[in-house]
Amino acid sequence: MITLASGQNVQIQASVANAAYYTLFGCEVPNGGGAPAYKVLAFGEITVASSYVTVYTAPAATQAFISHLKVSNNSASPFNFYVTGTANIAYGFVCPASGEASFDADGWHIFSASALGPTPV
Repeated sequence: MITLASGQNVQIQASVANAAYYTLFGCEVPNGGGAPAYKVLAFGEITVASSYVTVYTAPAATQAFISHLKVSNNSASPFNFYVTGTANIAYGFVCPASGEASFDADGWHIFSASALGPTPV
């Protein structure tokens, strides 16, 4: 799980434009208590290459918990991608052609279009 304090963010960089798609799942909890709001925190496409793009920022007075992060490759070529942010998170992987990378409670897994199952990282 990735924990973000209020105002902290997650950034993604892909080495190609218009091929990387991302989804962040998790919950937001108001500081000082309250019911957690479970939801898709962010989703979209990385439209620029080789620049970090902020894809999610924890709202003011809120703590966010990212339970699942998925990056998909919609191209015929592999690309490098990096996940970073203000919460001391740093990951870097190669996403295979037509594959995906997934982060969950078991860590990172890379899925290839030709593989039968995930390859743990």
